[in-house]
Amino acid sequence: MSKRQSEDSNKPTYSLKRFKEIPIFVVEDHNEVLPFIYKCIGSKHLPLVGNTLLHFDSHPDMLIPHGMNADTVFDKYELFSALSIENWILPAAFAGHFSKILWIKPSWAHQLSEGNHRFKIGKETNSNEIRVTCLENYFLGDTLFCKEENLSDIKEIELEVFTLSTQELVSNTDGIDSELNASVNNRIKTLFSRFLDVGTSFILDIDLDFFSTRNPFRELYKNADLYNELKPIYQLSIPDKTNLKAVEDALVIRKAKLEQLSSAWLYVEKHGNLEGFSGDLVPIFQIEVLADRIKNCYNSVDWGMIHDAGCTWDDTGLPEHVSSKEEITKMIEGHFSSFLHLLPGSPTVVTVSRSSEDDYCPPEDVDWIQEKVLEVLKHKFETTNVILDYECDT
Repeated sequence: MSKRQSEDSNKPTYSLKRFKEIPIFVVEDHNEVLPFIYKCIGSKHLPLVGNTLLHFDSHPDMLIPHGMNADTVFDKYELFSALSIENWILPAAFAGHFSKILWIKPSWAHQLSEGNHRFKIGKETNSNEIRVTCLENYFLGDTLFCKEENLSDIKEIELEVFTLSTQELVSNTDGIDSELNASVNNRIKTLFSRFLDVGTSFILDIDLDFFSTRNPFRELYKNADLYNELKPIYQLSIPDKTNLKAVEDALVIRKAKLEQLSSAWLYVEKHGNLEGFSGDLVPIFQIEVLADRIKNCYNSVDWGMIHDAGCTWDDTGLPEHVSSKEEITKMIEGHFSSFLHLLPGSPTVVTVSRSSEDDYCPPEDVDWIQEKVLEVLKHKFETTNVILDYECDT
């Protein structure tokens, strides 16, 4: 099947409906946007398969829940309950709803390499879980890679990673086009010509932590320098990616190591140390030294949370860049607005995630960031249809 035939097969056989005013759904946790996207699919405002997702975020959100049977994606309520903020996109892609994903990231996010990534997603034969053929360290670190020959129910995904740098505004700000230099403008236009043909329906998805980002795990037991000390314990040992057998062998070891590390912290919680613990992949001495340091600094410790923090290390940790109000204003009124201006059309639906309760977007700034972003969106798309679906502090 040719690329054009494949694209044609994704086109709906029915006419898509249009909203009178583009809805903007605002949620707290990012995975909570998915039910709204599914509702737009169910109401035939979005096609059932082959949607394009424009994802503004400091994080990819493209992991996959471990232990989740791939067929869970065909029961939306079971799926929604299985997802969390870091893993809501690719299960929906495996279900066929997304085929093109454009991750637009700030310059301080480095979890995936810049450029175009084409890969397959499917059900792994042995585990019946969702896996991908992409060799990015982001996926290797979470043991999500699988060779295509060991997958079934395969779909093709096109992922583009695009950095919208905070350094790309030129000094002359007269007019929208002058806000981005010519080379960046051309990059965006080329990107849209490939991803967004005129008339293509797409979803515009925005996490407010795109504009200002915290890594909440850096604050976890900070007096013990926990997050940095976890790096050598959890960091991915990158295999030779030209040898898929070596990759598979490395991931078997990686998976076993993560399981042993999880058990090790639970053992510390129960026994106070690792005396008698069996785990040949665990650096016993390093963990005991770190555990003693934590206990010396803190009376109450959530040892399971320590493992969660460690799992955020593959070859990089989570991004952090708390932007000043001046930086945020410049990003929203300059970069973000200019990017929207160059879109070849309007999105079918806009989703916005606050990400403040878990501290990824600074809670002290989230309300005014949201206000400024919504102001730009409402003006650009001439809509007042804003649906706030989160609990406000009173």
